[in-house]
Amino acid sequence: MEHSPSFLTAVLGLIFVLGIILAVSLIIKKLGAPFLIGKKIGEKPELNIKEIRAIDVKNKLVLFNFRNKDYLVYSGDHPFIIDSFESKNITPSQEFEKVLQDTKHE
Repeated sequence: MEHSPSFLTAVLGLIFVLGIILAVSLIIKKLGAPFLIGKKIGEKPELNIKEIRAIDVKNKLVLFNFRNKDYLVYSGDHPFIIDSFESKNITPSQEFEKVLQDTKHE
């Protein structure tokens, strides 16, 4: 008697393949997949978002660090850089408030 594939074996095979895909995607998500973009594991990212403040629903002010320089950027319909300055070692909230006050006075 010849064994023919049944619907149950097809469904079990599909569940097995989907399980493998899910496991691999969870592993990549956990590791951050630096090996896919050519970075070493544990390497510090170049772009670091320090603070985001909402002005309204569509517009935000973003303070971020890129290559040891801080940038204050308006993010909205027409994004632009408000200010850039050398990075200092103070907390992001204090820094954001200071830069925000400095740009209001200019």
